Amino acid sequence: MSPTVKGPSPGPRPPGSWPPRTAYPASDMAEHFLPIDAHRPRLADEVYRQLVDALSDGGLRPGDRLIQERIAEAMGVSRTPVREALLRLEQERIIVPGNRGGFIVRAASENEIREIYETREAIEGYAARLLAERGDETALSLIDKAIDEHSTQAHDTAHEGYLANKAVHRAIVRATGNTQLVGLFDAVWDRSVAVLLYADLHRITEAAFEPSHEELLDTFRAGDPDRACTAMIEHIRVGLAEQLSIHDPSKARYETP
Repeated sequence: MSPTVKGPSPGPRPPGSWPPRTAYPASDMAEHFLPIDAHRPRLADEVYRQLVDALSDGGLRPGDRLIQERIAEAMGVSRTPVREALLRLEQERIIVPGNRGGFIVRAASENEIREIYETREAIEGYAARLLAERGDETALSLIDKAIDEHSTQAHDTAHEGYLANKAVHRAIVRATGNTQLVGLFDAVWDRSVAVLLYADLHRITEAAFEPSHEELLDTFRAGDPDRACTAMIEHIRVGLAEQLSIHDPSKARYETP
């Protein structure tokens, strides 16, 4: 009798080859979950957005008192989404509990202001260096377009000037093609403490749009990375000096209950 010849061991199964677990029918899953309308924001998110917008456009200022019931009534919603939005703002350190209930919009500290601008120097200064090194005229033309678009717009308020200034600086970082760098830019400019910082701009009457962006673009085109980086840092420090000149937490207004 011939001996049985064993073939090679099949070895481990490749990923995904194991029999699937029993799948539950959709009818059973429906008992545990509710349909989500992807086009409708959560009420708490909408309340949060309106509060942040009010902070950034000067409607709310450091020292203002936020009362849950009043906000809910003004927005026509229940207190639950308002409470969620306020707790989120508290976690982000943009508001603090008030002594008589509710929350108080806090003022950004001078140290926070300096840290934000120092971080901008690192991100945007490096972006300027990359642009000068590469000399990519296609990328630089996108910055030129952004400058033209926002410099011709009317900046009737400090908030409008701030938004235009942000758009140009974002175009500069985006022109590098580095998505991680753009993400860092957004994280700095969009964080809540930055909202408090730029809310101070409503104490001045001039628009915050900086007209020297064309000079920055010229340094990018000159092809000197060190000079481009230095020019960007100096440009940002001008903004820091202006910010510090108008920053005075003692001027925060306080609303009576």
